Amino acid sequence: MALFGLSPLFFSVIASTFFCDPATGALDVTHYTRFIAIFNSVTYAGGFVFLQQIPRNVDSVQRAEAQSDPVTLAVNENSPLLAVSRLKPADPTISELLRLPDFWLLGIFGVLTLGLVRVL
Repeated sequence: MALFGLSPLFFSVIASTFFCDPATGALDVTHYTRFIAIFNSVTYAGGFVFLQQIPRNVDSVQRAEAQSDPVTLAVNENSPLLAVSRLKPADPTISELLRLPDFWLLGIFGVLTLGLVRVL
């Protein structure tokens, strides 16, 4: 979805320049949507082909993990900025989640911005 970062003004100029009927000035939505779909597909396929991740040297990663003291690690461009804890925190239970104020804040924000959804 990286193409949605482009300016809506840019897409409006493309739509009004290439996909509008000159006589009526109406937008040909079908052809414009087809163009956007093909443009996105080509972009994602090109990204898949040309943006492959280069694998890191496994030996240097294993050596860095073997040292337990983060102070003794050599600081370079590959060293982590934050010390990562190996323990994963447990997911909260429902009762713990309902006691968190952030949960309710997120819920209220979602209701105010998206509105209530009516389920039949």
